[in-house]
Order: sequence, then C-alpha cells, then structure tokens
Amino acid sequence: QGSKPSIRCACVSHAMPGIARRGAYGNDGYSRHAGRMGQAEDYVVQAEGAKEAGNSLLRAGDAAQALTHYRDGLQFVRLCRDIGDDVRLGEELQRRMDFISVTLHLNSAQACLRIRDWAGAIDHADEVIAVDASNIKALYRRGVAQSQSGSGLAAACDDFSRVIELDPTNNEARELLARAHGKLMTFYDLLGAHPGASTSQLRQAYLREAKRWHPDKADKEDKALATKRFKDIAEAHEVLRDPRLRQLYDTYLQHRFRGHVGIEDPDNPNGGSMNVAFQDWAEFRRIFEGALPHTGVRQESDEPDLDPPISACEWLAAGCVLLAVWGISAWRWNRRQWLKCLPLDIYYVHEEYSVPMAFLMSPLFFGSIPWDDSIRWLRA
Repeated sequence: QGSKPSIRCACVSHAMPGIARRGAYGNDGYSRHAGRMGQAEDYVVQAEGAKEAGNSLLRAGDAAQALTHYRDGLQFVRLCRDIGDDVRLGEELQRRMDFISVTLHLNSAQACLRIRDWAGAIDHADEVIAVDASNIKALYRRGVAQSQSGSGLAAACDDFSRVIELDPTNNEARELLARAHGKLMTFYDLLGAHPGASTSQLRQAYLREAKRWHPDKADKEDKALATKRFKDIAEAHEVLRDPRLRQLYDTYLQHRFRGHVGIEDPDNPNGGSMNVAFQDWAEFRRIFEGALPHTGVRQESDEPDLDPPISACEWLAAGCVLLAVWGISAWRWNRRQWLKCLPLDIYYVHEEYSVPMAFLMSPLFFGSIPWDDSIRWLRA
C-alpha cells in the first residue's frame, strides 16, 4: 500500500475492469478468500492510488493521461458502492470512499479544463455539487467551463456569484464574473442600440445613455457603479463610431463564445490555418487591431455632449402649441369675415361700442379710468 504508483502498472489496469486491476495502483495484498468488506477496502485503496498517479501526471502537464487514471479511480469507487449496496460498510471506510469520490471528480474536472473538455468538466463538477452544494472548487470549475462553452454564460455568472458569496476574498472568481458579464453584455447593449444602427443613431444612443449614467447625477451609494458604467459607455461609443474598430468588434462577437478564431498560418506554405485563442475583447483587439487597414475617421471629442436630442414629448408639446396658435388665428380670421358680412349698422355697433367697451373693461384698464369719462368717451 505504501509503494509508489508506477505508470507501467497503471497501463495494465486498462486491460480488464474491476478485480483484474487490483494490483495496478500499489496494493497487491488482495486475498481471494477475503470477505466483501475486504474487497471494498481494496477498491478504495486502488482508487486512492489512481488519484495519486493522476495527480503526478497532472502536475507534469499530461492532463489527458491524468484524466484516464482519475476515471480508473472512479470505476473502483463505483465497484465499492456496489458492494455497499449488499453489505453495510464501516463508517471509516464509507468516509474514505466519499472523500476519494469527491476528490476524483474535482481533479477530473480540473483535467477536463486543461484539455478544454468543457462538457466533461461540467459533468464532474455536477457530481460534486450534487453531494455538496457549497463546494467552492466545484462551483468555480463548473463556472469556468460554462463561461467557455458560450451557451452557459448566465449559469457561469450564477456559479461565480455563489463562489464570491462563500469566499468574498476570491479575486479570481470576481475577475471571471466581470469577464462573463462582459461577454453577455455587448457594446450595442450598453448603448441600447441595434447592431445595424447607423452612426447618427449610435451617437444619439450614446448621448442618451451618457446623460442617464453620468456620475454627477447618481446617488452617493451608486456613484461607483455609475462611474464604471459611464466609462463602459464611453468605450463602447469610441469603438462603434470608428468603422474599422466596429468591423473588428463585430468579428469578435461572432467568435467570442468559442474563445478562438481561425486564421491563415503564415508559416505554412500549403495554406493551412491556425487557431488564435483570446479571453475577451481587450485581448482580441490587442491581437488583431493592427491587421485591419486604417480608414479616414473624423475624430470627435471624447467629452460627452450632455444635451440630448429633442425627445418625443418635446416634439408633441411643440406641435400642440403650433396647433393652438393656428386654431386661434383661424378662429379670429373666420370671425372677422363673419362680422364683415353683417349689416352695416350692426357692424358699426360692434366695432365702435362692443370692442372699445371690452377693451376698457379688460384687467389692463379696469379701475384706472373713471367710469364717467369712459361713458363720455363712448358717446362722443
């Protein structure tokens, strides 16, 4: 049991599953006449040996071979569980079996991450979380795999948030959470604009969002969030207003979930291709920005214009005012035309008496001219 695991013996373990592999990982003290308890303990020891052999290979950088040993160990654990269904295992043996099972699944998830087997990493992490929902390593590794698979970004954010809740000092989880949020929200989402929007539409969207998220208008407790969002909006406008950078960003959006982009291999005379991996937009821009031709772009001021375009309500209010002015003018013109069609005597009475009396009785002159003087003026 104390002997060092050997790779040569491990290769023999792939020939036959189960009992035939009992000497592969350092314990050949198995007796054919031992009871079921002894057989179960032998399987646990074999699983522990497989774990140690896999750990050595994983540290050496051979994740694929390490994953093979971890799978051997999980096979021994399953055989031990089958025995546990028939006989009652001791408390210590049960504890060792549960511990080695969790460890093998965690290490298998790590090996799957090394070889970019995202689905396998998620499956192994799920096995651990089904037993221990607060296992930080399982949550973290499942979040990493989900963030790389593309379709599980929202679930990855949930896993990273849970890790931060359990371990507030985990800065790696915070960084990956911010990166996952960045993958979910594009520059178009930040501006609230359609990917096919024109330059002027993007400019209007930028002015609207910049005014909305300006730090000077935020409450004290929200100032940090508003400042970060304001900077993100400014970066989004800087990229999308430049046709060259916008083309590069649209290419990034097409490949962001895969995490790599295929390009022609300049060192291959046969015209082969190679994959260039990237983590986020900043890295993608740093790698490929120099490969695009420069275009003449008019540089605009980085200072946001906080005067937004006229809103729909303002246009509606202006229309109502114009409509009211037009209605009053039309009414006065129709009224004057109607009065001109009256008999001359009635028109004179209206023009020489009613209009002056209304003028004198208006709030502008009422009380400022004696009543006798007003009557005398009307009779004159």
